[in-house]
Amino acid sequence: HAPEGDKHMTQPWLPPSLVDRHPKGLSGAKAIADLPDDQRTVIYGTVLGGLHHLLLLRGDRAAQQRHRAAIDKILGSYHLTGLDHPDTDHAARSLHHHSGGYLTKNGGFLSQQHQILIDGPRGWHPTLRSAGCVFQVRWESPDHTGRLWFSGHRPPATSRHWTRPMADRWVDRFVANIGQIVEDSGWSDKDPAGQQGRELILDRDKGSAARSSEALFTHRRLRLLLREDLFLIADGYVAPGKDPQPVLLALRSLRRPPR
Repeated sequence: HAPEGDKHMTQPWLPPSLVDRHPKGLSGAKAIADLPDDQRTVIYGTVLGGLHHLLLLRGDRAAQQRHRAAIDKILGSYHLTGLDHPDTDHAARSLHHHSGGYLTKNGGFLSQQHQILIDGPRGWHPTLRSAGCVFQVRWESPDHTGRLWFSGHRPPATSRHWTRPMADRWVDRFVANIGQIVEDSGWSDKDPAGQQGRELILDRDKGSAARSSEALFTHRRLRLLLREDLFLIADGYVAPGKDPQPVLLALRSLRRPPR
């Protein structure tokens, strides 16, 4: 839907680099909304198989006109590579490009680029995402009573490297939204590869149940690995009465891949 405004219109649109090539299965559109105070929002969208991209332009209409050449240059820089692959491959190839890894045949996640390997819980369904971090993998049990997340995060924009105090602040915020710490191993010393580890078990409190859609659990387990360039977070749970072994085995499997 176009944004709410005094006037809006939607029309076909393709990135300039693809107008002449127009890959099979590609479609696109742009929505223009004129808003109060001479503001304008333009949304450019493309769909190719499972790959969806949205480009958002927002600002004063006169300013957009003055900077038209620069805007067109940015839009002209949009390219899709590997267009000779089947439509169904585009989303997977894009995720691999952004995450540096892929799902393995046995449902795990491997990234040679980031030197990470984790085995997913056996029989659980994995999904690789690009959720505002370097990567995020989510596993869910067949009966929807268990979940496991594994994500990698770059240092905040204000810092070149991760530090323990920075990671501790992330843990404090996470715990505040979930419950309370039952067990905490504390940070280990750096291993030969320069990474530190920490394991926690959280217990849900009554107040967190209203705040979290994942509140139906007794214990939530985390395994953290801290590197200077990457903060790795594995976090999982099962519902009360369910076997926690799939989560425990997956957390313990987090390691560097063989060379």
